[in-house]
Amino acid sequence: MKMAYPCMIVLTAWLFVPCSLAQIISPIANAPPPSLRLMNVLSHVAGGNTVGGEIRENTPRADGYYHIDTPAMIARLKTLHANNLNYLLWNSPTDWDDLRSEFLPAAQAAGIKVWAYLAPPNETYVNGKGSDPYRTDYVRWASALAELSRRYPALQAWVMDDFTWNMKTFTPDYLASVRHASQAINPALGFVPVLHFTAMSEKWMRDYGPYIDGVICPYIDLPYNNTQRVSSLNRQIDDARAKLKVPIYVLVYAGRHLASPLEPTPLYVADALHILLNAMREGRIGGIVSYATPLDPQTPATSSNQALDGNGRLSLSAAATKSDDKDFAQASQMITIDPNAPRYWLSFWHNDQWGPPQYEKGQFVKQLMIDDKVVWQCDPALDVRLTWLEGSLLQGPVELTSILKGKKSARLTLRLCSTRVGAKQPIDVSFDRLRSTGFKVQDPGFETGEGWTVSDSGGALLAAIDRYDPQRPRKVFETVRDAYAGYETK
Repeated sequence: MKMAYPCMIVLTAWLFVPCSLAQIISPIANAPPPSLRLMNVLSHVAGGNTVGGEIRENTPRADGYYHIDTPAMIARLKTLHANNLNYLLWNSPTDWDDLRSEFLPAAQAAGIKVWAYLAPPNETYVNGKGSDPYRTDYVRWASALAELSRRYPALQAWVMDDFTWNMKTFTPDYLASVRHASQAINPALGFVPVLHFTAMSEKWMRDYGPYIDGVICPYIDLPYNNTQRVSSLNRQIDDARAKLKVPIYVLVYAGRHLASPLEPTPLYVADALHILLNAMREGRIGGIVSYATPLDPQTPATSSNQALDGNGRLSLSAAATKSDDKDFAQASQMITIDPNAPRYWLSFWHNDQWGPPQYEKGQFVKQLMIDDKVVWQCDPALDVRLTWLEGSLLQGPVELTSILKGKKSARLTLRLCSTRVGAKQPIDVSFDRLRSTGFKVQDPGFETGEGWTVSDSGGALLAAIDRYDPQRPRKVFETVRDAYAGYETK
């Protein structure tokens, strides 16, 4: 009995500790705020509408569903050198149970942090995909995730996808109730919305700042919607930092962005990650989220071969972005002319992909130029859609004898340009299979890019030599792996 008295005294003292002091003593309440803990993030998130990102078991379980292959996922994330996973709750109704009973304990044992990544209202479908089981009851989600994070501290935060397009649901008042539900259970659990660079403002931060711990910003070179150009990335980071007072996590597309003309290449991913890793070392961002990096070694290439011959084509394109009369995209090279040739002509094939059917005539023009002179041009809207044509309709090769005769060399240019301020009109113009008489064109099938100088005005139109590579998924994975590993070692 004598030994019991001290224990009774301690228990009695604890019962009379004021609530605020009890919170200070609590190890969860005493943790630093999420915005101070969620740094140096090297993450991955599955591609919701694209191939790549999560590995599922090869056969369904007794419930008829293909579950997350937790051992394979953990192994590939370790190989990727990722220290974090944005766990997408969207692709299967079993994802929540897999997270609770299998993935979280395995991730915690492996030293991998987890952010639960939820679908917004505009991507939640009746009798279709959505974040199960609570769907769009985000107050319920906040409570459930907070409870789970107390059991597994590896669950550090939860994410709301496409917050930009769902702020009619996520008003500051509603988000305050969501925040209260989470912090009442675990104040250490962070909340991170996905917000596009063009949607943020100081007013947004004043309205929503009290309820968030960071922002995931997808980079697609807005307003130009592409995964080809990284020239605006540093500027957009700095603009965001001037407006936001919380950590910024940049989402880089390693898999297809559906509104971009071309899927990201390994070179694009490497260039973006180089900028982002430097920004993280400088403390300008809190981390990186690679979107749809193909974890599964069997991931197929997501784009078919669009070349006429071989694997390469010239792509002159625009996403659904407003263009103006200064926008152009082109590829050019210097040609050496045979002075003894009796005739000079060029054959080339071209193809247009555009939409919707009410495509506006006169917005774009395709051109062949010799030096600064336009020797052939055509409105894509007047061509037969999705059909490869040789030269102009009913024309064939372009006669160049009068233009090249007497010259030793000249610059040949294939060009797409905008003629006026236009509507948001997507287009992808291809050129391929060049054949010449009287002069030689290097890499006439765009298989290597040798000899060609590809350039654009930096606006709505983009130029690229698009080469189909069935090994692209593997190369993209290795690019992310090497970049993340390089950050770990420095």
